[in-house]
Amino acid sequence: MIIQEDAIMLKILEYLFLSLDFQVKAVESFTEIELEDQHVFYDVVITDILFEAISPTEFIINLQESINTDNIIVVSNMGQEKVRKNIFALPGVKGFYGIPFDMDLLKQQIEEL
Repeated sequence: MIIQEDAIMLKILEYLFLSLDFQVKAVESFTEIELEDQHVFYDVVITDILFEAISPTEFIINLQESINTDNIIVVSNMGQEKVRKNIFALPGVKGFYGIPFDMDLLKQQIEEL
């Protein structure tokens, strides 16, 4: 699953996953996640953390309560080191990539999960 408001970044990430033969569900916001998504196990969830009216840490915690996954990778313009450390301290967060990011490095990490 990919959650990303930036339409261009959403398409880039979706293409990356499709090229790796993953089944992909790409949505622009957390509000597009449907009730049935809570009953599906997602191998990897790639998400931004910059959403209106919610802090990055709260967003990840809400995501973990709503989506069944063991692997969350953040791809975001949010580059503050304190935020990065707080996000990495949460269980299940496996990566944090700033934009622009190294697609080969992200691809390698996804293949290793």
